[in-house]
Amino acid sequence: MTSPEDTSGLFVEDLYVRSYDDLNQLQKQLPQDVVASLAREVLEGLARKMAQPQAHSDAIMDLAKALIGPEPKAAATLIEKHYQNGADVNALYLDYLAPAALQLGKWWESDEVPFSSVTTGIGRIYAIMRLFRPRIRPSGKLDKKSAFFASVPDDDHTLGVNIAAELARKAGWHIEVEMDSEHDRLVERIVTSGHRLIGLSAAGKHSVPDLTRLVLALRINLPDALIMISGNVVEAAADSLKLMHLDGAASDYETAMQELDRLWATLQRTSM
Repeated sequence: MTSPEDTSGLFVEDLYVRSYDDLNQLQKQLPQDVVASLAREVLEGLARKMAQPQAHSDAIMDLAKALIGPEPKAAATLIEKHYQNGADVNALYLDYLAPAALQLGKWWESDEVPFSSVTTGIGRIYAIMRLFRPRIRPSGKLDKKSAFFASVPDDDHTLGVNIAAELARKAGWHIEVEMDSEHDRLVERIVTSGHRLIGLSAAGKHSVPDLTRLVLALRINLPDALIMISGNVVEAAADSLKLMHLDGAASDYETAMQELDRLWATLQRTSM
């Protein structure tokens, strides 16, 4: 999954700060219950990535504390230290970040830390994961042009997804489509499909909470995937979409096909 050729450091301050600030700003636009759902999505999603429960070492406890501590870059600095000591991105993800997220979740459930600290930790976890992305090589179905198309949960405007899928198929793409699925089932379907190019569709600004949760879930479960968004939401909620750091966006079918080709070329290039 990772590139053995990368020898420079992981920490890029501008990327880290921007990623944290953008998620923080996005969370401020969402209802409190949605923000709580996002927090659980991140913490539980990362915890599930662990092959088996681990005894929490001092390194993991230090990282968990740094995720909610007063120094904004402390957790990223610890991750960088482990990277420089030989841990690759996969190990950082599974052996450090995931168990630290599990610990943070336990503190939250037992009321040992306030929700404000949890949201701080979520933002830092997300920012650290963004630092990983340049070092991750895509895997999955890359032998022929293929993608997974889905409408955002609770979005009734699904006609556009079907039309886009048919246009892509006529252009030689293998497309799987899922509509009218609730969140957990949709995430499972996408993850198990093997696709690394995901096209999501949403009808408008009202879809932003569900879209945000879905994008975060996919970033956790498929860190090597590229995600594009289409539909009326592209123009109706442009500012919110910018904060999600999606890989592509299209408000019409012609642009959507162009974006698919561009993102597929990116997958092919970065997988080599």
